[in-house]
Amino acid sequence: MHSPTILLLLSAVIGLTSGTIYWSMAMDKAQTQSDMILSAHSNHNTGLLYKLIPFGKDIDRYLADNHHQLEVQIKQVAEFENGVLRAIALIRDASIAPPKIYHAELTMTKSDASPTGYTMSKGYICHDACVLRTKPLGFI
Repeated sequence: MHSPTILLLLSAVIGLTSGTIYWSMAMDKAQTQSDMILSAHSNHNTGLLYKLIPFGKDIDRYLADNHHQLEVQIKQVAEFENGVLRAIALIRDASIAPPKIYHAELTMTKSDASPTGYTMSKGYICHDACVLRTKPLGFI
């Protein structure tokens, strides 16, 4: 191969790798946030829980109404210039047989008070197909 061809291939591989790493970091942030919320909730650690979610808002009410065993797996994430993360999550309620599975759209905003650096500020259960919104909404 000629050296320009090698340089072009190398540039493409490096570009794809850095994009994958960036995407993976956003996925890790969203999954860590979800895992910590569920752990704080199940261990009744309200001090930590209310650093990770807003007190009395929709996610807090959802967790209060759903005491059972929940598992959250982040499937898709978009990160915005203002630091907001939006994610599509698969939620599995293992307290019933067969387990109930549904999707949700989650929004995480930057927070200096949170140990993760984020607060899960919004959460919506998708009644139809969940579509990751990549344009800012009014509540951000």
